[in-house]
Amino acid sequence: MPEMPFDEEQENKPGCAMPIIWVVLAGLVVVVCGAFLGISASGSESAGVMAANLVCFPASTAVFGALSALVVHFVAKNIAVRIGVPVVCGCLGGVVSFMCLFVFFTAIWPSL
Repeated sequence: MPEMPFDEEQENKPGCAMPIIWVVLAGLVVVVCGAFLGISASGSESAGVMAANLVCFPASTAVFGALSALVVHFVAKNIAVRIGVPVVCGCLGGVVSFMCLFVFFTAIWPSL
């Protein structure tokens, strides 16, 4: 069996596990949150508003975490940065999305 030559550049390339995990997690969370929101909103409008407030943070945290994991995968080589940035960006994106949704339902929704 012929020996494969050692490729030092291949050894230093980061793996694809972290972005794949984030994307799969984001897809699952969005599907589960969307199903919960649809089931809750089918009963009444106020239940839909309450469900939207409940699912906004987890869904947007997963989506922003997945997007930042994809970007960081191609930019950063440090493992701590590649793990920490998606978590921090996901949490910040979740908080900002929840605040935007809260402002929408408090200020804009009643006037519609």
